[in-house]
Amino acid sequence: MAEKRKGRTGGRKASVNSEVNSEVKPALPSPTTPSNGARDDARTEAPRPAPRTPGMVWMERMREFRGRRERDLTLGIQLGKLEREFRDRQREVGDLVDVWLEVAPPRLREIVSIGGLSQGTLTLVTASSAAGFEASRALREGLERTLMSRFPARVRRVKVKVGGDGA
Repeated sequence: MAEKRKGRTGGRKASVNSEVNSEVKPALPSPTTPSNGARDDARTEAPRPAPRTPGMVWMERMREFRGRRERDLTLGIQLGKLEREFRDRQREVGDLVDVWLEVAPPRLREIVSIGGLSQGTLTLVTASSAAGFEASRALREGLERTLMSRFPARVRRVKVKVGGDGA
């Protein structure tokens, strides 16, 4: 005969040999193994974005101004700076270079370059002390007077620097 017992049924009486206990319920599909293609597509589909409220629109606009910016890794900024530096240097000493190439002896043009002009002092840069000595000697022999006469308002003194950048 059938026994009556109280178990997981929460107080309901069920027989051990009843048809209810012999039924097998189908297992639910697991999230890792899709049961059919339609469900699989539904799982991989991206969730719909929330509607954009005015507050969200404002936050997105503010991120442009307040957020961290990506570093510009292009050469545009560096090339712009270099171009500006060359333009400023050309404006500063461009005509001096032309006159230097015109009045300096050919041997001196090869070993001496113009370093800059600052507060009326024209700086000539040489690679070695021997070249500096040659430049000083040429300046004493009249090259300094010639340069100062061509640019009376800009050049008041000529200085020779040994071992600088450029020569």
